[in-house]
Amino acid sequence: MSSKSGKGLSRRKFLATSAGAAAGLYGLSMLGGSSAYAKKKRVDLTMLNWNHFVPKSDEKLREQFAAFGKSKGIVARLDTIAHLQLAAKKAAEAQARAGHDTWGVGGGEVSLYEAQLEDLDDLAAELGKEHGGYFQLGKETSVVNNHWKAIPAYFISFPLVARTDLVADIGEKIPDTWEDLLRVGAKLKKKGHPGGIQLGNSADANAILQGIMWSYGASWVAKDSETITVNSPEMVNAIEFVKELYEKALDPQVVAWDDASNNRFITSGKGSFILNPISAYKSAERGNLKVKKLDGTVVPAISVLNHFIPPKGPAGRHMYCYTGGYGVMSWAKDKGLAKDLLRFMFQKENYDAHIWASDGYNQPLLKAFANHPVWGTNPKYAFAPKIGKYSHTQGWPGLPTKHSQVVNQLYVIPNMFASVATGKKTPKQAIAVMEKEIKDIFAGRKKKITK
Repeated sequence: MSSKSGKGLSRRKFLATSAGAAAGLYGLSMLGGSSAYAKKKRVDLTMLNWNHFVPKSDEKLREQFAAFGKSKGIVARLDTIAHLQLAAKKAAEAQARAGHDTWGVGGGEVSLYEAQLEDLDDLAAELGKEHGGYFQLGKETSVVNNHWKAIPAYFISFPLVARTDLVADIGEKIPDTWEDLLRVGAKLKKKGHPGGIQLGNSADANAILQGIMWSYGASWVAKDSETITVNSPEMVNAIEFVKELYEKALDPQVVAWDDASNNRFITSGKGSFILNPISAYKSAERGNLKVKKLDGTVVPAISVLNHFIPPKGPAGRHMYCYTGGYGVMSWAKDKGLAKDLLRFMFQKENYDAHIWASDGYNQPLLKAFANHPVWGTNPKYAFAPKIGKYSHTQGWPGLPTKHSQVVNQLYVIPNMFASVATGKKTPKQAIAVMEKEIKDIFAGRKKKITK
């Protein structure tokens, strides 16, 4: 995952498959196109969200906002900014108690901004009944203190992305375990094709390193979401594994990588594997990028790239995922209108069109869309319907909370792993630093990013 945050541009300007250009216009009559809203003075309705890594996804939403606004006699506007800028922007709006009427929210943000988000219990029940209910992951990231504070929309998974030709050329199979990945990766690094897993301050590092941690039986918080569990033999094992993986199988520059680096790495021809959503593959497809095989043959990158279920560790197969949903803010100018917007976005035809527009990047959290036909458009998406059972989000095995959100925002976990991988600290020293930081976060001595 990545974004060119300096200019607020998405890292992914590729073309995504879209089904039905008019789908976003369907069902306006279901909203009561000549409702009382249309008779009022014009009202601007706004949403704040991240620059999607698939630009067509945001384009589809903007089409739908325009259609909704037309039906209500208002202007409905979607504002997007780079994901790395969102924390500061949302913190500023929350402090001012003013700003966008609706937000795109995910992970622990629903807990972090519980007081600023309206209860959506009735709307959540209505949409859940209409679409077969929500997956547990959707509930965990949308319900706080028994109230729905957001409508869950999608999750973003992290499959293993590998150069199948390179793996085959050294006589190996696609790794099934993390130890397999270490062995295969070490061989490929000697051939000049290391792997790439971020150890720097990035969203991808937060995701992948937590997946490894869980696979080794470690966690930083217990199921009660309160007990800090950093200091454990399992955490030491996870840290030592990442150090060995870094030394033997990874590109040494991963300690400085941002969220775009791994994508450029795998599509450049140098990288042998990463963990990432499908955007790296789609970037290679859009750019018609070529890579060189071990025998010197130059081939299209997409012909030798494929996605696989993430490796498993001693404690099973686990990987992080990001989640996305939508909430109505307490300062919204017209809360009923804002809820109508969400209702419109989740109409079957509109929700379906948004999945198509993301080309499968957005994986549904509504059960009726679990076996979406987008997965059948490319055999290299075969992982998608299966990966959800191994996917968790921040705070697991507990729930995403305001504390887990800050742990992510401050990159506490990547810093711990990187400090040991680069030889700056021993595992026990790094664990002690992380444990203190998390205690400070729980005590309110370390705050969320505000600038």
